[in-house]
Amino acid sequence: MKFDSFPIDEAIGLVLAHTVRAAQVLKKGRVVSAADVEMLRASGISTVVGARLDADDVGEDHAAAGIAAVLSGPGLHASGAHTGRCNITAGGAGVILVDKAAVDAANAVHEAVTIATLPDYAVARAGQIVATVKIIPFAVAAGTLATVKACLSATNIRLAPFRAKKVALISTLLPGLKPSVVEATEDVVHARVTE
Repeated sequence: MKFDSFPIDEAIGLVLAHTVRAAQVLKKGRVVSAADVEMLRASGISTVVGARLDADDVGEDHAAAGIAAVLSGPGLHASGAHTGRCNITAGGAGVILVDKAAVDAANAVHEAVTIATLPDYAVARAGQIVATVKIIPFAVAAGTLATVKACLSATNIRLAPFRAKKVALISTLLPGLKPSVVEATEDVVHARVTE
C-alpha cells in the first residue's frame, strides 16, 4: 500500500486518507470512482491524499470480517464490517472464555491487525460486544491476513451459556435465632440465584 498525494487524474481506485469537501463530501476511506474524479475536477481540486492498494492487499472490511468469521464460534455472532472494524457479540447470556495465548499470537503478527476481547471468564449478556477485530490501515497484505487467521480458531473466544439449575438452601435453626434472620438470608440467596 502506498500513501501519498496523487494527481486527480490518477485518483480512480484510490482510498481517500481524508474527507474531501467539494460539491459533494467524499468521506475518508471511500474508494474514488470516475464520477468522483469528474466532480472533484469540476470543484477545482487537483490532488487528493490517499492510499493506492497493492495487488496482494485485502481491503480493511473484508479482512476484519474474515478474521471475525474465524473467531465466531457457537453462541457468538460477527457484525458486518465497517471502517475496518468487525464486532463479535454474544448470542445469549453466559461466560466468555478467551484463549489469551492464541489472541496474543494473532496480535503479534503485524501492527495492522488488532483483536480486543473481554477478559477471560467475563460475564456477558445477550447482544454485548465480547470482541472487536480492527484493521488499522485501509488494507492488510494477504500473507499477513493468512498468518493471523492461522493463529486462530472458533474455540479461541467461546461463550459458555448460563444453564438453569435447581438450588436448595439449607439453614440450621439454633435456639434463639430470630425467624427474620432466616427470612433475610432466604431473600438474599433468592436474589443472587435469580439475577
